Amino acid sequence: MLCRANRQTWTARRAPLPRTNEWLSRKEVSEVLGFSPKTLANWALENKGPRFARIGGGQCRYRLSDVTEWQNSHFATTS
Repeated sequence: MLCRANRQTWTARRAPLPRTNEWLSRKEVSEVLGFSPKTLANWALENKGPRFARIGGGQCRYRLSDVTEWQNSHFATTS
């Protein structure tokens, strides 16, 4: 898995991940992707970033499979 260490570099990150059908909080997703929870909140307002669901109290939850799919869709392909 890759995470964003800073704006210039991507580094390998080894974090234990839950099963793919589990729901993650915004904080957990921020740890997986390497972006702040505030960035994820801004993306949600702009319809960007991984798919999420709103649950009671205005909280957001992300399925790990959706986060992984979003992450994979952003890999650059070279010819």
